[in-house]
Amino acid sequence: MKKLCAFLLATVTVLSLVSCGSGYSKKEVGKYITVTDYKNNLVSKEDFEETFEETLQSYKDSYCAAIEVAGETQVKDGHVVNATYTTLLEVIKVEEPIEITVGENTIVKGDRAGETTSATKTFDTSLIGLTIKDKATDITYTFSGEYGKDAEGKDPDEKYLRSKQVTVSVKITEIDGKTDAETKVAEGSKIKLTYTMTLKLTDFSGTKKDITIGETKLGDVVSLDDVLKELKTPKKEEKKEEDEHDDHDHDNSSSSTTTEATDYKLSFEKKDITLEGDKLDKFLAGKKVSVTGTVHTVKEIPEFTDALVKEKSNGTYETIKDLEKALTDSVAADLALNELVNKSKMKKDLPKGDVEDAYENIENNMKSYYAMFMGQTCLTDAELLSFMRTYGSYFGMSLPTTATVKEMCNYFAAQAAISVKQSMLMYYVAEAEGLEVTSSEYKAYVKEQAKASKMSKRDFVKNSGGKAAIKESMLFNEVSEFLRDQVKSQLSL
Repeated sequence: MKKLCAFLLATVTVLSLVSCGSGYSKKEVGKYITVTDYKNNLVSKEDFEETFEETLQSYKDSYCAAIEVAGETQVKDGHVVNATYTTLLEVIKVEEPIEITVGENTIVKGDRAGETTSATKTFDTSLIGLTIKDKATDITYTFSGEYGKDAEGKDPDEKYLRSKQVTVSVKITEIDGKTDAETKVAEGSKIKLTYTMTLKLTDFSGTKKDITIGETKLGDVVSLDDVLKELKTPKKEEKKEEDEHDDHDHDNSSSSTTTEATDYKLSFEKKDITLEGDKLDKFLAGKKVSVTGTVHTVKEIPEFTDALVKEKSNGTYETIKDLEKALTDSVAADLALNELVNKSKMKKDLPKGDVEDAYENIENNMKSYYAMFMGQTCLTDAELLSFMRTYGSYFGMSLPTTATVKEMCNYFAAQAAISVKQSMLMYYVAEAEGLEVTSSEYKAYVKEQAKASKMSKRDFVKNSGGKAAIKESMLFNEVSEFLRDQVKSQLSL
């Protein structure tokens, strides 16, 4: 369905970019296309409902954009919290000293669920020169991508650790049988130590991330909700700045101040979250994580109401029902046009000259948008490709970031063919259903649009591509409304 929507957007945009001028007769269209039955079952109820819900949700997301909380409040479900944080998973914790020989031991052993487990790392060179009085030493390394497979190549629970970076925090308790503070670890020393191994389950310690309370999971295994719901936001701090005055005026001027809001900077820490759930690997189940971080802003999502719809639409829609009615019409029209193009089969290739003209129109329009966005003329295909990768989606002309110039040209050609086929079908329906734009309708439209655009009728016609282009646009709008009404009637909308 998402591909359908993307295709729909592309075809409608192409239609707005390409004008056929002279049009096509029903007979001429019939030579190239077998036109589908557009009066019966053109759009399925399922497709309409799915597309309608997606479209309505996009409006909700836009209208209900999170707003920063003012004053003091308790963090709760639905709030959007912007934070930086780190989540550490405790993999192994060895509290009773174990003995190793520096330079000989190739593994670290610890106890997990009553069994001995290994973490595949030597402590030798990292420990040489340390003494008992030294603070815990952190050794960081990354597990191999093959870690944990048994002799038969099967995966044990520890497969979760593969390719993960871990930190082993070591504390030495005895060196060569001595517990004094002066003896240093040397090559071959027999030492006793305790250690804790952790890995970063989630790390946003340097990047601010939006977290929706009640939805967000860390690494899909633990929720931040129980951490953040304990927070109560304070009023924002105010930073006062004195105006700078030169020495001449300083004594005779009163110092004025301005205020500037700063981050909440609420630090949080939680060390007793236990991983639970049926879908967890056995290795993760029952383990604990430590979450630390800072909340920078707290926002709440407004309720989707009639008042909000009226405000966000600038009065275009008075109520949610008004919005839903408008979306019903637009979705029905767009799907009808899309299905008309999709279900009508080609008999032979479209007129080459028309497709080439459509291609040129699309390319020229994209270059015009390039000039508007970039403030300079598009001189090469490479420049246009770069622009299309970044901004093409704004015009329903999406290209992947890996697309080449050749792939862009092929894409334009495909869109050009779609636009010609679409125009042909629109003219076909217009003639078949007796739809036309009368002279009086044209004059009334130009007068109304020129007035709304605050320009003369002559300038409006010129800026709109001329009389033929305007009449074609009006005719296509009539066809679109006809198809829309067919769909609405068939689906009892």
